[in-house]
Amino acid sequence: MADDLVLPCELQLVNASDPLFRFTLHNPLADEPLCILPWYSVLEKGMEQLRVTDVKSGEQLRYRGRMAKRAPPTTAHWIEVAPGGAVVHEFGLTVGGHILLYAIEQGKEYSVLPEESLRVHRGPLSGVKDDNDGEPCVTGTIQCEPVVFTYGEEEASK
Repeated sequence: MADDLVLPCELQLVNASDPLFRFTLHNPLADEPLCILPWYSVLEKGMEQLRVTDVKSGEQLRYRGRMAKRAPPTTAHWIEVAPGGAVVHEFGLTVGGHILLYAIEQGKEYSVLPEESLRVHRGPLSGVKDDNDGEPCVTGTIQCEPVVFTYGEEEASK
């Protein structure tokens, strides 16, 4: 298996009253596309898994959203990011605006950070085969600063 790949990204708070975030992940490769498997990551709609920590107690909160048992990924599950390009995904800490994915409480301060790694493939989507029989996958290590916010605040931190 090839070496790990560092994936630069940004995480921004868009709205603290109904926690909404914007995650931007950059392809650091200037000369080739990068394919990302978004499963169980901040890039998967409705199943965003994060490291959410209560700043005061230091307790990391458990994810309470849905989980899925899956067959091996097919090429349709991967996202291709152009050389030097980026993928942007907005997500919240609620489902339907009312079901909390983490046990956060009004007025408390939390630190939010994406999970540390993703499965990635260097090269075009055509090189990714069903059941991962194509080119070898590597671990993409996410390099991102945490966002600290107080749940229920009206204004988003910049």
